[in-house]
Amino acid sequence: MSIDRDRVNRTWRGWRGPVVTIAINVVLVGAVGCAAVESRAGDSRAATDGTPLPSSPGTAGADRTVDLEQYIYATGHCYTWRQEISKSDVKDVPCEDRHLFEAVDDTDLDKEYSSSAFYPRPEEWPDIIARYCSQMMDEYLGYPLDPYGRFGAGAVYPDSVGWEQGDRSVTCGIVASGTETDPLTAFMPFEGAVRGADQAWVPAVGTCFSDDAGHLTETSCAAPHNLQSIGAVTVPGTPPGDGPPSDSWLDEQASQLCADLAAPYLRTDRFDSASLTPQWNPIDPESWRAGTRRTSCYVGFVDENGTSVPVHAAMPVPAA
Repeated sequence: MSIDRDRVNRTWRGWRGPVVTIAINVVLVGAVGCAAVESRAGDSRAATDGTPLPSSPGTAGADRTVDLEQYIYATGHCYTWRQEISKSDVKDVPCEDRHLFEAVDDTDLDKEYSSSAFYPRPEEWPDIIARYCSQMMDEYLGYPLDPYGRFGAGAVYPDSVGWEQGDRSVTCGIVASGTETDPLTAFMPFEGAVRGADQAWVPAVGTCFSDDAGHLTETSCAAPHNLQSIGAVTVPGTPPGDGPPSDSWLDEQASQLCADLAAPYLRTDRFDSASLTPQWNPIDPESWRAGTRRTSCYVGFVDENGTSVPVHAAMPVPAA
């Protein structure tokens, strides 16, 4: 089952089915002698086809500042800090351990921003990070980041006090994209170095998503929800032509694979008065160019007309 999708800002992928996209912006903010961290997530707009855009629970519209007592971030090193307090030291940890930030390299804004330049507004920093860090990250990884995948661009940069003192240094790095249910936590921890890692964003089996007042949100399966994740599949084969595949080609590949995953669930004709249908994420052209070949599958709950409806309990994962 598939529908059109729309994309807003830096998004995760949309679902083939009654869901479109999840949007999240992540920005790291630094200071002279320390660094501040700010996270902004979510988007209240609806897609042009009228399908609601999901928001990230716990982080939408949130502003959090943590002073980080760290000046130097080494390329390829991974860092973590406490997010629930106002001031924290920074720990350089092995990348296989849980961390919040993988440093890529340093750059400087002084050619564009003179000593008399005004401090950029909060909404300007994401564009600055994209312009200064994107190519650097592509070169570091050897391929582009999947803009709808597990990882996103972040940076440590001066706060307004450091800026007034002439600091224009920026450390570009990679952070995890994802939903976060803890309202005190601005960034998702992740494990493993980013280079060579699978970039596909895949929710855990059994994760539920609800349509809440025009926003599709990861939610407790005890609450009303419209989708439940059942796993992920790798799209096989090579599409016709030299570029990314068409939606119809991807749907043809993914539909049968996800139907196979959904088959044990579909032994039940109805669940909580709803019919069941297999659904899946499309793989956007930008994701395909970045090497993503894995997509997530879901069981969707629909009425007799195929319209998405909520259910009120978790569907049990079938025994193997």
